[in-house]
Amino acid sequence: TAWFGNDKDDDEIGRIHWVAIVPDYQGRGLAKPMLALACWRLRELGHTHAFLDTSSARVPAINLYRSFGFTPDLATPEDAANWQELLPFLK
Repeated sequence: TAWFGNDKDDDEIGRIHWVAIVPDYQGRGLAKPMLALACWRLRELGHTHAFLDTSSARVPAINLYRSFGFTPDLATPEDAANWQELLPFLK
């Protein structure tokens, strides 16, 4: 899903939330067009930026988000350390 959200600076920007595929349909290439449609809709609503939250355990999702231009917000030293641990697993 996608909706209006507020980033860490309390600016209202697009938010991607709950990118999920039913397990029986995972691995069929559905996440990329679904995320593209959500991003397109946010742009249609006038957003020029979007953000999302995810878990560091979701490496395939992180690779998808990165392919769409999302970048990590390393706000804390712990965030930076977690990102360094992920780097070997990312495309």
